[in-house]
Amino acid sequence: MHAVIRRTLAGLAALATTVGLLVAAAPAQAAPHALEFSTDGVTWSATPLGSIFGTDFRYVPGDTESSTIYVRNVRAVPTSVMMAITDVTYDDTEFGTALSIAATDFASGGLPETSIGAVPACTVIAPRRDLGPGESFGVRLDIAVATWLTDGHGQSSSANFSLVVGMADRDTPIAANSCLNAAASIPAFGNGGRIASTGADEPYAALSFAGFALGAGCVLIVMVRRRRRKTTV
Repeated sequence: MHAVIRRTLAGLAALATTVGLLVAAAPAQAAPHALEFSTDGVTWSATPLGSIFGTDFRYVPGDTESSTIYVRNVRAVPTSVMMAITDVTYDDTEFGTALSIAATDFASGGLPETSIGAVPACTVIAPRRDLGPGESFGVRLDIAVATWLTDGHGQSSSANFSLVVGMADRDTPIAANSCLNAAASIPAFGNGGRIASTGADEPYAALSFAGFALGAGCVLIVMVRRRRRKTTV
């Protein structure tokens, strides 16, 4: 009788070990996405936007552009979310001064109009807030190029920055003015924003057109004179 019990217990132990090994070897299931993104607050996607202002934005002095980005918590639990600007790059000091950015989160956050060259890394534009399941909020970003950037200043210069969307569990502590772990990083421009023209090429284009017009006028005068001579003869 005791031998039967021992064999039974040994069999159960072996079965438990086998089950444990199978569970350990099973591949872990990927966690579902936690945030969704939108440009209008109506159509949502789990894939972050490719860029904020278009993939190949071309500036002209005096231009302004606005874009609104919405994020939504699709987790089953409350989640802390924030947004910040980082990874600022520019290849010309004048352009870095002339290109400005402003932001609003339609609440207590935002950023007053600031030259892109003066924006520090991880500049928070939407402070940490807790979103319940299904809740969302948006941030509008405005960029502008100063009208004084003319006469070839900043010609063909480029700039870029990224909007970082940080996310954490609601109870995760965070120091003031620091970024949460990035759930997404959205570049302002897919290929970098670039100055299209600051007027440097315009005088040459005008002179070229004027020269063409003058040449065409001279040819026309010669043709008219020849016709008059033939008529007189």
